[in-house]
Amino acid sequence: MSYKKIIILPALFLLSNFLYLSCCKCIESKNHLYTINDFRAGAHGSGQSIIDAGMVTNVDTVYLDYSFYVDCVLQQKNPFAFLVNETMACKCNDCGSEGLKSKIISLDITSDSVYNGIPANTSLNNIFKVFTSFTTSIKLDSLKIAVNNNQYKLYSFSAFTSTKPANNKGHVFSLKIIFADGRQVMSSTRRIYWT
Repeated sequence: MSYKKIIILPALFLLSNFLYLSCCKCIESKNHLYTINDFRAGAHGSGQSIIDAGMVTNVDTVYLDYSFYVDCVLQQKNPFAFLVNETMACKCNDCGSEGLKSKIISLDITSDSVYNGIPANTSLNNIFKVFTSFTTSIKLDSLKIAVNNNQYKLYSFSAFTSTKPANNKGHVFSLKIIFADGRQVMSSTRRIYWT
């Protein structure tokens, strides 16, 4: 009697895995959204040189790297996931497959010092371009449109400029994002002295 249990239980487990994999279907959902809770800013110069250590740096280009912390909103869970090895199971939509929960109203890089005649804390979007995975470089305003249209997931990006400041003041570059629901997130680099 105990031999039958030893044979039947693994056979039932394998059968349940087979049945699940053979008829795995995702229930359509329109709630695969994501939100941006926070992000971190870092900076480096051409050739990956360190530029934010408080010393004057002389590089051709400054890169601002942004890494975002996102959460899935109303992500669909598979109620039968405990029955199967999920590495073998078919996949439903990924986190954020439908885009941001709340659209981006503004996405601006600013400096706390005057930058080539542009007043402090005013948008420098025309000076910076963005590296993304889907193209070589685009303007920040184009990135905002791509994110709002769900053509690009805002998990990370690098902004860069070769336009050196005309003064020798240090610059703390800040990226501020304002969402349609009123939330705001912002992150700043350490002070950069670029000549």
